[in-house]
Amino acid sequence: MEPIFHVIIPSLILLAFFPKLNKKMVIISAFIVEFLMDADSLLGVEWHRILFHNIFWVMLLGVGFWLITKNKEWRNTAWFMAGTHLLFDLRDFGVALLWPLWNKTVSVLITISSANKYFFDITLKTFDFGELRAAVYPWALL
Repeated sequence: MEPIFHVIIPSLILLAFFPKLNKKMVIISAFIVEFLMDADSLLGVEWHRILFHNIFWVMLLGVGFWLITKNKEWRNTAWFMAGTHLLFDLRDFGVALLWPLWNKTVSVLITISSANKYFFDITLKTFDFGELRAAVYPWALL
């Protein structure tokens, strides 16, 4: 998903359900969390969606926001923004939700199908890092 949508969609959802939240705080935290969640791509890490796309990083971000601001709203907003970032990135090859404890990425594929009585199928897939490397860097298999 494009970075700007990681800011806009969760912000709109949060403000729709909690209209009394400070709008500036929501937008500022959304941009900061978006930058921190995708910072691994700026660091030149080989695989994006591993280093900073796990639940431990999400918890650390929330605690970090709380330690800096001493404000529950900032902490909860950071957790929501980071959690929705993980949720939105579950497509394709997914995210490494439990890294470094589990060296696999988790992805969700949702397809619309009239063959299914519910009209859509949800498929959960996992990829180990070797499969991810082969898919992203196919020349590595040569």
